Amino acid sequence: MLEDIPENQLTDRIINAAIEVHKTLGPGLKEEVYEAALALELDWRGFKCQRQVPVQVTYKGVDIGEAEHPKRIDLLVEDTVVVECKALPAGQDPLFKAQCLTYLKMTGKRVGLVMNFGRPTMKEGISRVFNETREEYRARLARENPEALKRVLEEEDGATA
Repeated sequence: MLEDIPENQLTDRIINAAIEVHKTLGPGLKEEVYEAALALELDWRGFKCQRQVPVQVTYKGVDIGEAEHPKRIDLLVEDTVVVECKALPAGQDPLFKAQCLTYLKMTGKRVGLVMNFGRPTMKEGISRVFNETREEYRARLARENPEALKRVLEEEDGATA
């Protein structure tokens, strides 16, 4: 298990491992193959990585998860980052992001990655997903990309004018 590192560094390292998997295997295989290879690559790099982590589904405090077919997170890295592996040549990215965000909310985790290994390059298939309030989003942008925060604030001012 790695020492506590900032989420952005952790996600960068996971992305680097995914790029290695994609360079080695290429697109065209099943999702489960990429999931297994990424878990192995992360393990070799010293990460604690769990596969097929069950997620409890509740509705207004009542467990409604299906016992025989529970929802599962593909990978949970360092008990911090939810990773959803996909293997489609194109499309459905908003749906995958929504699924990842739902898993983040259900588990109380803050950051997730959608990795679509079906794209020609891994860079095209990576999406970061955040479970955060508007204020948390602004604070993160202020830390990570002040110029982006400035643009967001300008767009909001323009929308309210």
